Amino acid sequence: MRPRLPAYPVFFAVAFACLPLRAQPDSLMASLLKNGLDAFDRMRGVKGMYADRGTFTGDANSGPASAASVGMGLVTLCIADALKLDGQAEAKVILTLESLNGKTAGFSPPVNRANGFFRHFFDMETGAGSGEYSSIDTGILVAGALFCKTYFRTERRIGELADALYLSIRWERAIADPEGGIYMVMDSLPAAVTRPFNEYMLVGWLARNAAAAGSAAEQAWLNSYGRPEGLPHIRYGGVELLTDHPSHYLPGFTIQFPYYLVHAFAADTAYLRLFRNHAEADRLWFRNQAAGPDYAWGTGAGSNVAGYTADRFDANPFKTVSPQIMAGFLPADPAGIRDDLGKLWESGLGRYAYGGAGARQVLWRFSLANPEWKAASLQGVDFSTEVFGLAAHPNVLGAGWFATYNDFAFPDRPNAVIGKAKRGKETGRNGYPARVDGRRSPVKTRRGAL
Repeated sequence: MRPRLPAYPVFFAVAFACLPLRAQPDSLMASLLKNGLDAFDRMRGVKGMYADRGTFTGDANSGPASAASVGMGLVTLCIADALKLDGQAEAKVILTLESLNGKTAGFSPPVNRANGFFRHFFDMETGAGSGEYSSIDTGILVAGALFCKTYFRTERRIGELADALYLSIRWERAIADPEGGIYMVMDSLPAAVTRPFNEYMLVGWLARNAAAAGSAAEQAWLNSYGRPEGLPHIRYGGVELLTDHPSHYLPGFTIQFPYYLVHAFAADTAYLRLFRNHAEADRLWFRNQAAGPDYAWGTGAGSNVAGYTADRFDANPFKTVSPQIMAGFLPADPAGIRDDLGKLWESGLGRYAYGGAGARQVLWRFSLANPEWKAASLQGVDFSTEVFGLAAHPNVLGAGWFATYNDFAFPDRPNAVIGKAKRGKETGRNGYPARVDGRRSPVKTRRGAL
């Protein structure tokens, strides 16, 4: 097990204690955010990779690394730095990006040499793997890198490594057709097409910004994710929702991942309305089941009674509650969802402890139909929205913090579509700032300078 940083919890306590009283998140929010960030830190390995899952007993992490967990872990380092909780966050980002770019001794990036896409799972320390090459897991990984580039915007080394990673991937090869279909598996022959709407919006966004104007990737975007009003919709209890097919519903993470990682989603009023709608419908579905208290809801993915599942309204036989989905929707209703989380915490439902003596606690999945079941571990990619949502609360960093740093400064390519990346006096070549006072862009939050 790698050495721990003993000062980490102390930084967190001091950071919150020094805030003006009116700006402080309450003790529960502070504790859950601190513990969530620490849970990710425990999943981090010596080469900067993040395990697919963290266990509640025994070793801090379990099994191989996950490309998606790495991407989400990179975003948590930005959060920890913004809250002044981890003085080594920047160095950790650089190590991770160096490993992913093949610049760390003993670690070989697990990529398909023909197109640059990463394997879904691979060894934490060597990069060796044998599973499929995944478009969405690669997308989340690279989004985490670009998030770091935008956040640590004056740290040229981070920008160079993030750009090299993004440019190493043939994103256009993930585009299956002009209607927005995206290949999920990027092996020698791409396979398994998924249709809008779902979290693969992220892959489409990265491809659109890597491609030449008028390309298949741009046309696919404009014909699908670029037109939220033209995407498939479905209703639950009279509430309009996004879906990939009008015959079934989507898990909450398919809406939340784009909210936190895709600027085209976060800046679009139509998408934001549908984000709020999904939170409303999720609450309503659980309340209509009459299987548990009104404050217990959240349809997501992760450990379950029958293994690992991605639950939907029409496919949740164990009535599994995902608190990370509740927290991920905090920007939709900060006061109401904070109240639900507080009641859930007080009830004891979904509380999991880890870390041995002086164990810290997080909220994680539990089953209303099988209350005796307890998860043995949490999956990093699925747990991430609990951390993101808590950080996005108005009394912490605020939702605008994510909308600022998911507005990626994509590296220049000949004839590339640069999306919403800023290209004015404030930025220089390849999206680097020509001059910025301070270490990174001086974005203010409800809490002021953190």
